[in-house]
Amino acid sequence: AVWAFFWAVKNDQFEDLEGPAHRILFDEDENDLTAEEREKRRQAARRKPSEKDDNGPAKR
Repeated sequence: AVWAFFWAVKNDQFEDLEGPAHRILFDEDENDLTAEEREKRRQAARRKPSEKDDNGPAKR
């Protein structure tokens, strides 16, 4: 047990004890994404409204 404790400390197993507990509260945190992934999401969000207009119900 003592060896396992020192191994865990040496391998940074106790570095962030609260992070995982807080992370589960947020579905998709923008801060966890890379800059490229954030830009892709912004572009996709901009395209969604126009796609909805184009695929709307047909006029009778």
